[in-house]
Amino acid sequence: MSAQPEIRQDHPRIFFNSETWTEINERAHGVNRNYLDKLLEEVNQMPDDPVAANYGPIPEQDRSLPIPPVKEFGRQAASCALAWRFTGREKYLEKAKKMLKVSVHAYTEATKNIRPVTWYAHSRINAICAYDWIYEALTDEERRELIVPLVEHVEQIQPEYGLNIPRNSAGDINTGFYGTRSMLWYSGLAAHGDGFCDSLAAKHLQTGHD
Repeated sequence: MSAQPEIRQDHPRIFFNSETWTEINERAHGVNRNYLDKLLEEVNQMPDDPVAANYGPIPEQDRSLPIPPVKEFGRQAASCALAWRFTGREKYLEKAKKMLKVSVHAYTEATKNIRPVTWYAHSRINAICAYDWIYEALTDEERRELIVPLVEHVEQIQPEYGLNIPRNSAGDINTGFYGTRSMLWYSGLAAHGDGFCDSLAAKHLQTGHD
């Protein structure tokens, strides 16, 4: 069964869309205002100029030791993206863009260096969501700069790709589904039909759906 005819053409399309956002926004500024205030408090404390780290090669003598996760900002980017959508404040949009840019660079470099980003996929799924949530505010050049390497990263860390990245969780739906497999659906959904990496996005979307 194909998932692709069901996918809407506009963004956002992950977890909410232009129709459902209206009610979400109203609730955030109404009965759930305490949650919005907490989100904005957290976002205001996040760095304006984030710096990623820990994405270099793993020294041979350290390969048998625990590998520190890459310092990246996927989760924070999603929080900033939501803060922007709720308030319209440009500073939150700029934070989200910077966090996405440095994180995507870190993912790409970690993969080149055969280094795992982290055991869990949660933060990178958040990065994919952040891209989708600020899509409307990005130029085509910015979209391409973010989504192409992000989708390529998701492709390259799948076990079938053959990079043999150590400590790269590839569990499926029978083993928690918190590793690389779980990213495929979100990767395909974020990039579907936008003209940047359509073939790879379609592959991820169908595999993730299945």
